[in-house]
Amino acid sequence: MINGRPTGKFTATRGVRQGDPLSPFLFTLIIDVLSRLMEKAQEHNLIHGMFTRRDRVEVSHLQFADDTIFLIGDKEEYWFNLLDLLDIFCLSSGMKINKSKCSLVGIGRSSSYLNRLAGGWGCEVGDWPMKYLGLPLGGNPRAMVFWDPVLEKIQRRLQKWK
Repeated sequence: MINGRPTGKFTATRGVRQGDPLSPFLFTLIIDVLSRLMEKAQEHNLIHGMFTRRDRVEVSHLQFADDTIFLIGDKEEYWFNLLDLLDIFCLSSGMKINKSKCSLVGIGRSSSYLNRLAGGWGCEVGDWPMKYLGLPLGGNPRAMVFWDPVLEKIQRRLQKWK
């Protein structure tokens, strides 16, 4: 709608550029749509997340800045429904997913099964336990060895300080 009247498509000649202070706010608004799509998909039993042990809270995705991790249940249809949902999101938002930075990680699944699913979408198969945003995900956080990579990273950074 332009001036209250429906119009056809138009191309913007100037828009928000990288570094524009409005850019993070717009990204947050748009990425919230992805979160809402995931919630609707869960309501309609198209996707189910993973459940926490104690409180049985269902978690389907976690977002931090421009990084998203999806945690979906162990049904092949959930994977394909997630891919359809991501296609819809990309088409409607104009955003693109960098598949070279994506990986599919399965817990207790064969590598041939994971390769078949990942290959159909064009992403890699990752290993479990894994790192997410530089921190270990999976494993036993009560074990001292679990925290060794985190401590090493902190020590390396502290050595650079003067």
